[in-house]
Amino acid sequence: MIFGNKKKPKGPSWKKSLTITKSFSNFEIIFQIPERGNCPGLNGDEYPKTEFDLYGAEYAPIEMLDSRQHHAISEMPIYAEGWKFFGNPFIDRSQLGHVVFSVRIGHISDLPVNLSLFQRSELLRQFERIQQESDFGGYHEGFPEQEDAFDLTEYRWPNSLISVNAQWIDIAGTEWLYGEIQPLNHLHDSMLWICALTDSNYLLVEGSIQRYCANAGNPFRKEEVTPIDNYRALLEQIMCSMRLRIPSDWAAKREVFLRDENHYPLPQQDLEKLAPAVYTLFRWSGADYFGRNKISDADPRAPREQVAAFVQHRVQPRQLPGCIAIAEAPPIQDVKALNTGWTGAIDQPA
Repeated sequence: MIFGNKKKPKGPSWKKSLTITKSFSNFEIIFQIPERGNCPGLNGDEYPKTEFDLYGAEYAPIEMLDSRQHHAISEMPIYAEGWKFFGNPFIDRSQLGHVVFSVRIGHISDLPVNLSLFQRSELLRQFERIQQESDFGGYHEGFPEQEDAFDLTEYRWPNSLISVNAQWIDIAGTEWLYGEIQPLNHLHDSMLWICALTDSNYLLVEGSIQRYCANAGNPFRKEEVTPIDNYRALLEQIMCSMRLRIPSDWAAKREVFLRDENHYPLPQQDLEKLAPAVYTLFRWSGADYFGRNKISDADPRAPREQVAAFVQHRVQPRQLPGCIAIAEAPPIQDVKALNTGWTGAIDQPA
C-alpha cells in the first residue's frame, strides 16, 4: 500500500526498524520499533530511543490508581507514531490519529504473603483490578432521553467495556495476559499486556490509540470513519518482537508456579456488562456528529440495532499470535436479546 486513506490508514515503514533495549534493575526488555515519522504534538525527545534504566533517578516514581495498593514504580512512553496514518502526506494533510506505546513497572503492596503474581489466577485478578480502578473502569454522569426540568433522576454510565478479547499469549517464552479496552464515550482505545516480574511486581505494556475524525466525535462514529485495525496491527507487531529477560532466581520461581498450575483463567464478557455498554454507546453515538446532512434536524444517533451489532462484533474472540487460551463471547442470539430497558438510572441495578 503506497498511500493510505481514512478506511485503511498507512502505518510506518519497518524497512529501517530499530532495536530498543530498556533495563530496569536486573530485568531487561528488548523489542523492535519501526522508523518514526514526524508526529505533531509528540516530540521525539520525549520518547527516547537509547537505553535507559526505569529505576533511574531521572524517572521519578509516580502514583497510579489507588496509591495504597497499586504503586507504579515507573512509567515511560517508549514509542509514538502518527503522521504516516494521515494517508497521502502531500495531498491529505488532515490527521487521522496516533498511537503511543508505553511500559509501566507496578507493585502490589497489599498482596497476601501466600499469593504470587506468578499464579495465573492472581495475575488475572490484579489485571482486572487495575482496569476497574482506573478511568477505564469508572463511570460518568448520563442524561435523560428527554429534557425535563422536573426529572431529578441521576444516571450513571460506564466509561468503557474492559477485558475485551482477553487471552493468554506466549511471546518468546514469556506468558502475557492480554485485554482490550473499548471506550463508550470519550476515552481512547487501549490494548494492555501484563506479566509478572516477581511475586508482587508486574510489567504492564499499554498501546493507546487516539483517532481524530471530523464529524465523528464518539467511539461508534470514529470506527465508521477510520477503523481501528491498522492502528492495532502496528502495536501488535511491536509487541510480537518483545523479549523479556529476568534474573535466574525469579525465572526459576516462575517455572515452579507455572508447572503446578495447568489452567488458564480468563474474564468473561457476560450479558450484564454488555447491556450497559450497548446503551451507553448508543446514547453517545450522536455526539459531535451531524450526519451527512449537517443542517438536518434528524436524530444524529445511530440505530440501536447497529450499535448492538458493533458491540457484538467487538467482543468476538480474535486470536493474537502465540495465543494459548482465549475467552469466549456470549452467543449472538443472547446479545441480540439484551435487556433494552437499562438506562443507567441510579435506582436501577448496574
